[in-house]
Amino acid sequence: MNSRLSKSIFLTLMFEILVVSASMVFATESSCLLKIVATNDLARTGNVFVDGKLQGKLELGELVIFDLDIGAHKITVDGKLIEKQELNVAFENAYESKQIDVQAIPGRRAVRIISEPSNALIRVNEDWIGQETPWQIVLQVGKSYEIELLKDNHGSTVETLEISEKGEVILLDIVIPEAEPPNEPKLIYPSNGATDLILGEVILKWESTDSASEFEVEFNEEVIRTHDLSLPVQLNEKGREYKWRVTAISEFEKRSISEEFSFTTISNVPPNKPQNLFPENGTDNYPDALILQWQCEDPDGDRLRYDVFLGTGDDLALEQAEILSSKLLISELEPGAQYFWKVIARDAFGGVAEGPLWAFSTSNSTLTEDSAVSSLSEVENTVDDSTKIDELKDEVVSLEWAIEEVKTLIRENTSLIANKVDRVDAGDTIDYTAQIEGLRGKVVNLEWQIEELQRLVESSVADLRKIVLSINETLNSGKETYVEEVGKGLRIRIESGFKGDSVLHDSDILFILNELYAMRAIHISLNGKRVTPYTYVRCVGATIIINDEPTQISPIVIEVLGDYDYLVSGLGLLKEFFKGRDIEMTFLPLEFITIPASSE
Repeated sequence: MNSRLSKSIFLTLMFEILVVSASMVFATESSCLLKIVATNDLARTGNVFVDGKLQGKLELGELVIFDLDIGAHKITVDGKLIEKQELNVAFENAYESKQIDVQAIPGRRAVRIISEPSNALIRVNEDWIGQETPWQIVLQVGKSYEIELLKDNHGSTVETLEISEKGEVILLDIVIPEAEPPNEPKLIYPSNGATDLILGEVILKWESTDSASEFEVEFNEEVIRTHDLSLPVQLNEKGREYKWRVTAISEFEKRSISEEFSFTTISNVPPNKPQNLFPENGTDNYPDALILQWQCEDPDGDRLRYDVFLGTGDDLALEQAEILSSKLLISELEPGAQYFWKVIARDAFGGVAEGPLWAFSTSNSTLTEDSAVSSLSEVENTVDDSTKIDELKDEVVSLEWAIEEVKTLIRENTSLIANKVDRVDAGDTIDYTAQIEGLRGKVVNLEWQIEELQRLVESSVADLRKIVLSINETLNSGKETYVEEVGKGLRIRIESGFKGDSVLHDSDILFILNELYAMRAIHISLNGKRVTPYTYVRCVGATIIINDEPTQISPIVIEVLGDYDYLVSGLGLLKEFFKGRDIEMTFLPLEFITIPASSE
């Protein structure tokens, strides 16, 4: 080998060795260290890149990277389950060390949802997102999702979606099958063809074997919607056939109709014929004003109204129609005349019963001591005063009838409340709270109406009393003086309550006095006061006003001279009448009764 060539090769190799050695010395002097720490478990799934070159994983919780040059470096942490993070780090001096903490966040992936039919509502897990298909949503990876699509009036479907890692957009193409209609409801009660159902409330009941969300009940030409398997309805007509059926409605408005059932309410039985209590048929010597009284019962217990006809000949005229009470005040009767009267009873369902023709006669005079009754219209007065008296009497009677009607409504509403409470106590699951509170409100309102009507009655009676007292003052000179009378006779004691029918009215007291006058009794006292044809009697609250003097209303004590057995026999029917109203009437024979004197 040429020595010159050999020397050249040797020199070249030595140069290269020197260059490599210098390079190694330089790198060692500028070597830097970077420590990357995972601060949550999710970060342990990430890969670490430095300046785009993979350096390792954070699965052990940290990663140390050596030999980084002085200067800036881009650190990237990425993985299938986490969002990509890019961080910048810079070294200024050789052998410098730094640490980076990595808090990884879950990765996300887009999901595009389309459906057939379109415009379906979307539920992701528990939340309806408020959007319709087609729609794209970004979801977290590493989780399982329940996706429901709901199409109104069509149907719904549910699918499960697993998102295991990041990637391209996931396409969900879902077909929503059309929902099936619900099963046909099965009607239970009343059974088909049932008869003799009692009026009032009846509860329609049915069964449904699937999850119908709502029911539509067709009954009595009405359509009612409910979520329950029962429906309370009212039966108001006797002898009527009612038809009903139920339609089950699903959440997708799919319908299924039951068969149609029918049932019939109990037939109506007309009222019994009215029977008279006062005055007795064929009796006479009555004053020009009295209270007609009769009895009538309805086999079904229906509420009755009465038409009263009155006349002096064959042609009877309608005196009063649609009376709720079984009594009627009549006045301005002609003296010495024979009157005929009858009563026609009607129930609310077309039942009619006509009573027999009864007769009574008035006395020839109405201003003697043996008059049949103390009556306002007996006194001769001016035309103006008579007109005012008649108007006030009519107004009082009208108001008392109105009070009776309101009392009946209170009883009916109270009965409905009790019926619904009994149903709840028996285990009925229907919530009657709102209905019960509504009925209670009606009862309170009706009670206020009664108070107002009673105030009007008291006002009218006060006006009436003023007119009568004025008339009496002008007639005092023509009145007789009634001396004290002593003898044997009858003491009548009447005890009443202060609620409902047990309340004793002044018309009841007049009724008793009418009956005594009809039996020719002329020596009578009321709560120790002498009763004459001019005596004014009126109930005000818990007192009785006899002329201008108040006395108690319970008990009422009436004493009358006469034959005990005769008087008791004549008052027997009257006692039974009051017994039906929870008013107690007792009789006591006395050998010595003192009827006080009076000058009127």
